[in-house]
Amino acid sequence: MLKPCNLNDLAVTISRTLQERAQQLHRQRLFDIVGEAMDTLRQPEKVTELSPAPLAAFQPPAPASDLLRVGPLMLDRQKRLAMLENDRVHTVELTENEVSVLVALMEHPNQVLSCNQLADAALGYEGLDKWTVESLIRSCVFRLRQKIEPSPDTPHLIRTVRGRGYFFALA
Repeated sequence: MLKPCNLNDLAVTISRTLQERAQQLHRQRLFDIVGEAMDTLRQPEKVTELSPAPLAAFQPPAPASDLLRVGPLMLDRQKRLAMLENDRVHTVELTENEVSVLVALMEHPNQVLSCNQLADAALGYEGLDKWTVESLIRSCVFRLRQKIEPSPDTPHLIRTVRGRGYFFALA
């Protein structure tokens, strides 16, 4: 807007901006809901039996290949748990999408991966428009930072390279 401005024009501009932001937040929430629903659908269906399962049916502990350790972070892919070792061990539960994105980042430490690369490699999403891909990956990275970063506002593990993507930083 140019100065000086009419108060009515200012009110209309502010109102329009607030409506656009509300729509953007609504779309983001819908993407989050769809992502959570897809995580749920990806879980193997559990077979229910009338009688208790015999001891032989219980699975042994997760093999070492299900554990991924990079720097201070250890990820149990099978249990979807991330354990951050700093002053004390901090364990958090992750969604399937969060695990997939984190694995992609951890398997390529200090290498910048674009949103398209993460969406394709980690989530299997191909052919989506740029805005949708960026929105999905950004929301996933945001949730990961909230869960695993000691200080999410100043991330040390999952870093952003503006205009290029994200990388898992080794000290």
